[in-house]
Amino acid sequence: MKHLRLTLLSLLAFSLVCSPILSADSGKIISTIKTEGATRSLLIRDEYAFIGARDGLGIVDISDVDKPKIISEIKLKGEVLGISISGNTLFAAVYRMGLVIIDVSHPGFPQVKEVYEFKTAIYNLLVAGSLAYVASSQGLIILDISDKFTPREIGLFETESAVYDICINGDWAYILDNSCVEEYQGRLYAVDISDPRHPKPGSQLDLPFPMKVVAVDNYLYVADGGLYVFDISAPSQPKKCKAIFTGDIQQDLAIDQTNLFVVEKKGLHIFDITNPKEPVKVNSLTIPDSSYRISVRDQNVFIANYYEGLLIIGLE
Repeated sequence: MKHLRLTLLSLLAFSLVCSPILSADSGKIISTIKTEGATRSLLIRDEYAFIGARDGLGIVDISDVDKPKIISEIKLKGEVLGISISGNTLFAAVYRMGLVIIDVSHPGFPQVKEVYEFKTAIYNLLVAGSLAYVASSQGLIILDISDKFTPREIGLFETESAVYDICINGDWAYILDNSCVEEYQGRLYAVDISDPRHPKPGSQLDLPFPMKVVAVDNYLYVADGGLYVFDISAPSQPKKCKAIFTGDIQQDLAIDQTNLFVVEKKGLHIFDITNPKEPVKVNSLTIPDSSYRISVRDQNVFIANYYEGLLIIGLE
């Protein structure tokens, strides 16, 4: 049970995009492309989709969403659970391997430049400026990546259980951990990162099964057994102000200026967040089973499906 739970919790992702409000009758799969190995993570950057799998990384040209094509693949010795990009450098959190740093200046010919090993398992990461925030079984690890190919560990915020997701909002990090000691037990932590060498705790809140966290202005959205909305106008003390239950455990979130996209294993829900405190559902779609990651760009939704690979859904 413990290993199964860890596998489920590993399937996380991060997306922040912009598009208009959608009509309620939009949504259909326009193309699918199968990548090698079970899909674990997803990041969209310009005309490319970077897809993490059980044993490597695939890069897909999505300039024509009707005809996506794989242009390169890299074999790695572990599961790619998280991806973040800074400039032409890709950082991949590879379970049991470490932080793999890849030059993607030429996406058709990516080059592994460095592997930074940790003494702990890592599950996800987020790069912001000259820092990388790494979710690990030890807690939140902060790296200085001002020299991208020579990262240095400068800070650590320890948690009781493994951290699986991170978002940054100003001088605060919001992280999710999950415990395998008791079934359906996890936490949301607010962490002051104004001094990344000495991160300091704010408040922490118990949640049943937190999977994903994203922030927009003064609001935080957490995917769990339901969708939770938190007011973070007081950054150190998130205050729950809304809970929406959609029927299944939510796996990932993507947010644009006016819409929140929530993916479950078999479903996609779209909420209008013009009023961020009161999300209003505008559409729900049935999608293939075992869908876990999501990103949105130019009226298209990209979903990483464990078995099918990359699904592209047109919203017009």
